[in-house]
Amino acid sequence: MKKSLAFWIVFSILSVMFIASVSAQGYTFSSVRSVMDRVVDSVVDIFEPILNAAFGQRNWGDGLLFERTLIFIVLVVIFHIVLGKISLFDDQKKIRWLIAVLLPLIGLRFMDYSWLMSIINQYLILAVIFAAIVPFFLFFYFIYEAAGDHGLLRRVGWILFMGVYAGLWSAAGVGARSDIYFWTMVAAAACFILDGVINRRYMSSKLISSGESSAALQIAETRKKYDEVKKHMDDGRISRKDGKRILDDLNKHIHYLAKNYP
Repeated sequence: MKKSLAFWIVFSILSVMFIASVSAQGYTFSSVRSVMDRVVDSVVDIFEPILNAAFGQRNWGDGLLFERTLIFIVLVVIFHIVLGKISLFDDQKKIRWLIAVLLPLIGLRFMDYSWLMSIINQYLILAVIFAAIVPFFLFFYFIYEAAGDHGLLRRVGWILFMGVYAGLWSAAGVGARSDIYFWTMVAAAACFILDGVINRRYMSSKLISSGESSAALQIAETRKKYDEVKKHMDDGRISRKDGKRILDDLNKHIHYLAKNYP
């Protein structure tokens, strides 16, 4: 408590001193943007000559120097991981890093604009695909987690999802957005039709990941909980009303497992 109080006191004093110093120099909060612009320009002025020497004489804007730098970082990481899998380089960490840096550097130095744009377009497509399927997978996870034992709720959820994307598709016109909405709607329709199969597979994977590879084990565990609840009801630790509700839920779960995972 004392350390926290001392921290906030020191922080407040330093904040006041900083604001006073900035105000004394004629700056206002409205000039933060110009200050940040100057900081960014300074960073670019420092690193642009270094990157130019590494990748060839490129301008920061029209030469896609920033994009080359990002691709270089990605390639260095990939090369380092791949080389780490080769036993020859197990005890050669410095050599592994040297090769991981030099190979992408040579490739990017002699890569022309058309090759670079073809790589960037692939990353663009990948980003669009991932961004488009994230909402679908989030809804998929929600449906089979929140309504796993209730087939009607799952189907109603998929109908609502398809309705939303049908509206988006009809309003999008012609283009890439329309195609994304359409195929997402098709995927939702497939999940609606194959809902029972998907749910069984999903539940089976959960059983395997939890160490209970068969439904019989989970049924046994549920029956054990059933007996424990009955014992607590007899001892008076759980009221009859609450106990009956819990037992009904456990019974439903047992019947669900017995029906779907014989």
